[in-house]
Formats: sequence, C-alpha cells, structure tokens
Amino acid sequence: MKAWEKRQQFADRLSKLVGIFLLLLVLMVLAIHTTALSVLPFPKSLNFQGSHDDFVVCFEKHAKLAVTDGVTSYRRDIMKPENRIRLGQVRGFLGPSVSRVLFVDTKEEGYQIVDGYYESSHGKSRPVRKYDWLIVWLCGTGIL
Repeated sequence: MKAWEKRQQFADRLSKLVGIFLLLLVLMVLAIHTTALSVLPFPKSLNFQGSHDDFVVCFEKHAKLAVTDGVTSYRRDIMKPENRIRLGQVRGFLGPSVSRVLFVDTKEEGYQIVDGYYESSHGKSRPVRKYDWLIVWLCGTGIL
C-alpha cells in the first residue's frame, strides 16, 4: 500500500471518529438538558424588587409565552384591582384549546409573579413552561 493511501485511510478513520464524538456529545447534551428540566419543579410564584415595567418589557422580548403566530395569541391587560397585570397566551384556531397565564402583582416594594394555573385553573389551562419561568427569573433579577 502506498503512503498516500495510508494517509487517506487514517484521515477517513479520524473523520469518522470525530463525527461519532460530536454526535455523542450532542446526544449527551440533549439528554442532560431534558433530564435537568424534567426534575426542576414548577414555581407557583416569585417575588422581585424593582420596576415591574422593566420586567414586562424584558419578558415580552424573550419569552415564548409572548410569541404570537396563526394559532397562538398573546395579550397583556390590567385587571381589577388595578395593581395586577395579566400576561396571557391562548392557543387555538376557532376556540381556545390551551391557555397559560402569568399575573404580575405590583406592590410598594416590588412585584410578584404568579402562575395563573394555580389560582384559577380550568379544563384548558396549563402551567407556564419551565423555559418561561427561567426567563421570568432572568428578567426579574436583571440578568437579561
């Protein structure tokens, strides 16, 4: 066997090993990601200091809850009493099939974020996704 053929075989084996390593690395990251998110509990509420207006702007910029498409609508409104802001997502084409709601309760010292699923649950309501709770925490602490 000639020298260039040996180098070609070595390069082929090396590229296969690198490809397998990268594939296993991606699978491991996905497994850890899925496992880590599945063991984290859903929070029911979080308290923060600061301005709730900054939080709402940051949350609407980054969260999946605020995403709108053909079958998902997002709405922000002020509820009575006037110190409560409702951030709601409704999914459904003709009628609502799934809804998720976050309440922002403003206080004198800060604000509290409450998952609407635990306050007024109905047949079509779902808890807020863990990804969105992560965004709530990042926006509430000022990291984002």
